[in-house]
Amino acid sequence: MEESEIGNMTVATNGELDDDDEQSLIANLRQLRNEASNLYGVTKVMDVPGYEGKLAVEYSYISAEVTEDIARRIRRETKNVNGQGTNLLSSVDTLVAASKNVLIRSDTQGNWMNEDGTYGHTVRPIKRDHVVNFRTVELATILDYDAGDSREVVLGLYGSEHSIIEANVLLSRWMTDKTRVNDEDFLT
Repeated sequence: MEESEIGNMTVATNGELDDDDEQSLIANLRQLRNEASNLYGVTKVMDVPGYEGKLAVEYSYISAEVTEDIARRIRRETKNVNGQGTNLLSSVDTLVAASKNVLIRSDTQGNWMNEDGTYGHTVRPIKRDHVVNFRTVELATILDYDAGDSREVVLGLYGSEHSIIEANVLLSRWMTDKTRVNDEDFLT
């Protein structure tokens, strides 16, 4: 029987693993499953297009229950217009629900987040004394644009419907695989 080496495991050409390699693979899969199930408290920082790398939003993972609630609400809301605007409204409401904090940075060469989960050395929340996210109109006041509700905050911040939908797609991709980093989002 011929053997080939894959990573640090030896695999027989018939696809069988020896007992030690099989146990190692199973242990690794268990660890990956445990990491994948640890969803709460995990965040992703995403640049907001058009702000030259100086403005970003820190998003939190949201559950499928929240996503389903958004979908039900949008279906009811767009029922009389045959679902027109569903994609945009769902994207906006998802960004609102997931928004944790709006961040700014003075040095666009630095990282938004350090490896240990702390903010980079030139990064800080847009307000030092409290959290600002999309759930109130405070961000619109800070950046001097009109917004009457959370949806208008997102629409005013991103500027175009396509930017909002793209941000939602990137956020949704991350929520399915929290090991992705920003650069990977733009390569796929």
